[in-house]
Amino acid sequence: TGVILLIAYLVLSVLAGRCRSDTMIISFVVGALALAITLYTGHWSVLYDGVAFALIFTFFLPAIQFVRATVQASPEVGQSRQAFEQMKEGERTGGMFLGAHVLGSALIIGAYPILAPLVPADADLAERARAARTNCRGTSLVLYWSPFTVGMAFVLTAWPDLPLWQIVAAGFPLSAIGLLLGVTAFGPPGAARWVKLGTATIIVTAIASLTTLGTIRTVAIFMPLLCLGWVIFRLGGKLRPIMHSAWDGLDGLGNDLLLFSSAMMLGKAIEASGVLDLLLTNEIFMSLPPMLVVGVLMLLSLLAAMMTLHPIVTAAVFVPILQGFEPGLAPLVAGLVLLYAWMCGSMLALSSLSVVLAARVYNVPAKGIAYGRNLSYMAGLGVISFVLLCGLEYVLGG
Repeated sequence: TGVILLIAYLVLSVLAGRCRSDTMIISFVVGALALAITLYTGHWSVLYDGVAFALIFTFFLPAIQFVRATVQASPEVGQSRQAFEQMKEGERTGGMFLGAHVLGSALIIGAYPILAPLVPADADLAERARAARTNCRGTSLVLYWSPFTVGMAFVLTAWPDLPLWQIVAAGFPLSAIGLLLGVTAFGPPGAARWVKLGTATIIVTAIASLTTLGTIRTVAIFMPLLCLGWVIFRLGGKLRPIMHSAWDGLDGLGNDLLLFSSAMMLGKAIEASGVLDLLLTNEIFMSLPPMLVVGVLMLLSLLAAMMTLHPIVTAAVFVPILQGFEPGLAPLVAGLVLLYAWMCGSMLALSSLSVVLAARVYNVPAKGIAYGRNLSYMAGLGVISFVLLCGLEYVLGG
């Protein structure tokens, strides 16, 4: 019943014009590939399984939208803007980078409309493009540790026995290194006051670790309750405008679900085709050191993003490959590799909503964001991450 309702919702979203044209093109291409593979294999049930897999996001995404609306209404956002305006010109790039990371840990791309007005109205194209790349860099970097991202939900669904606290504990230092790399390369951070979201992350991590609910259900159930308490005690009970904002944000729900469903169908179709089984049972391939395969996948993550592949498509293909090397490869390492791949797609792929929205709010060409300095930044972060993941695998495997 749930699958039928989701399919009906997706059809109505497309017919009503609620899905963006780029989303429909990507989903059509991905869905056509899934259908072609299924026609060849005859395993029609995998298409149903792919849509069923996407059902879990129907609870997760509305909860995240309510979190974003609550944070956006908080007075700390206005204080952050004032702090940014008081920075010296040389500090603003680093300050925006840090602010995009902190705001993006809960708002994700919702941080863009907040930070975009900080750029002077008369700024030239180069300054606007620099700000757009900075926003993409800061918000995408949260994928390593924030429990409020779709990428994290995807990883925890693929590895349901992997505790959230382990990913946060391992991913946060990687993000910190990414922040240090970005600040060193692009400018000092300044002394901005940014929204404090650490408490919410700690609470979600603790509940997910101490109960059998799992992270996605924890976010879907407890985060709206935490936000409701914040509205009552911090925002004076002004719930109606926040609910209106959250409801308006649900217009884009069909976009995400359409992408998820089509990508999951492709992933399930590839898995059922037996191609990956042949690869994973090949003696030469399986004799390769797991971390060598990890390095190749991280390089392919960059190439896939440059080929405009949406991160969820890359992730759907990578999961069975990474899982095929278990127990030789620790699930925590595999999950972090997948998050890096998602980060590449989010920051660099022209099909990514992050790149599309950044180009829109800063009025710059999307190619200038995807093919700019962020590519070299992700390549450098990938090398550092790979070295550290090798060390983590050695510790966990030893």
